Amino acid sequence: MEAIILPVLQKGMTVCQSNLYRVIISHHQSEYLKNFDASIPSVVVFDDLTPADISAVGDMPYIQRKPMGNRGANRNAGLHYWLSKNPSENAVFEFLDGDRFPVMYDDPIKEMSELDADILLYPCNADTRYARHKFKETLYMKGPGNPFFSCGFAITKKALDAITAFNNGMFFREDFEGWGGEDQYTGTVAGHLGLRCFLSEKIELNGTVGGDSQDHNDYLGSMNIYLKLVLQNGLKETFLDNVGRLPTG
Repeated sequence: MEAIILPVLQKGMTVCQSNLYRVIISHHQSEYLKNFDASIPSVVVFDDLTPADISAVGDMPYIQRKPMGNRGANRNAGLHYWLSKNPSENAVFEFLDGDRFPVMYDDPIKEMSELDADILLYPCNADTRYARHKFKETLYMKGPGNPFFSCGFAITKKALDAITAFNNGMFFREDFEGWGGEDQYTGTVAGHLGLRCFLSEKIELNGTVGGDSQDHNDYLGSMNIYLKLVLQNGLKETFLDNVGRLPTG
């Protein structure tokens, strides 16, 4: 299923002025938008747009999606907005959920350059996921998968293009309409392609997260889709082979 991009309502900035391009996805989370740095080129993808969203978005361009569209499709819609601006091959794309604004932030492009990283994952300030404390463990309890997560990360254009080509034109697979799965699958593809991933030590996001997969009734369905795609594409859990700077403890 292709991402359906509804008309973009542009206010203020329309041309990219840096190599960092931010996509924020929001579902009734407009109260957090004031905490995002408006100087960073950003597009907000609203799932189920409300008058409060329009009031809060300020000068940032935004995209209106159909209510309860899937997360992968929403992120792809924001990505397509930036790709339509013809960013340079040195571009870095940053994906943040609407409530995951940075509480500690340094230049991700600089950190990625220092690490020779293709992908930089951003931990949360109250984060009990295995990825934060023990990167060698799986992220979601004892289920299949890897420590990749999508609520906050940065990726180079080169790596993004490689994953998109593998997925036949989609960065995030849009098969996952429920909670979870689309990020784990992206991590599995990244590992298969030999992309280098690091956990940021200079960026931290707002939020309490981790250990709640069992609370999402649609997670099992997402894992069934994940396993089906892994088998169809002959993938193996190689993501951890390409992870750098493993936290200890």
